[in-house]
Amino acid sequence: MLGVDCTDANHPKDAASWAARATKADQRDPHFGRLWTWLSAPCARDSWTVRDENRFTGPFNRRTVSPVLVVGNYWDPATNYNGAVATSKLLPNRRLLSSDSWGHTAYGTSACVTGAVDAYLIRLTLPKKGKLCKGDVQPFKDLPESGAVQRAETSKSDLAAEGTPRRGEPKQLPPVVAPLPAVGPLTVR
Repeated sequence: MLGVDCTDANHPKDAASWAARATKADQRDPHFGRLWTWLSAPCARDSWTVRDENRFTGPFNRRTVSPVLVVGNYWDPATNYNGAVATSKLLPNRRLLSSDSWGHTAYGTSACVTGAVDAYLIRLTLPKKGKLCKGDVQPFKDLPESGAVQRAETSKSDLAAEGTPRRGEPKQLPPVVAPLPAVGPLTVR
């Protein structure tokens, strides 16, 4: 992911600017904006010096020969649906396919989305304007009985205390970058 993102995208020169960028991203895309921003921190131009000379830098609003299908998922926690809407508005020759499904991405979550994307990729057939696909599987269908309350075994204060360092231990901050696998082809033993 970083190889493509760092080489193709425009990133600020100084890695020190990421804290402010992460705050803005969190306001725009709560829950994942900050994470996605910090994941790209190694891409600062003062540390990642390789650039793809042939990368496309725009304009991103030109009419394409073939129509562009933009797919957005209402409930995708990582790629906000509003981003799909904004992207589709940039493109004059586009169609937005909306998915009312759960999880990251839409392809494969319903026969409707998968069929529409396959038809586009194989035959360049677009779905109807305003097409909304429902996910084949929806979570939380079985609601608890009315008035039924389930209590956690642990109190909130006990849960909070679990994250507090013991006397003499340093305070631990969450990792900025997701941990890498412990075993792999580049693992040093």
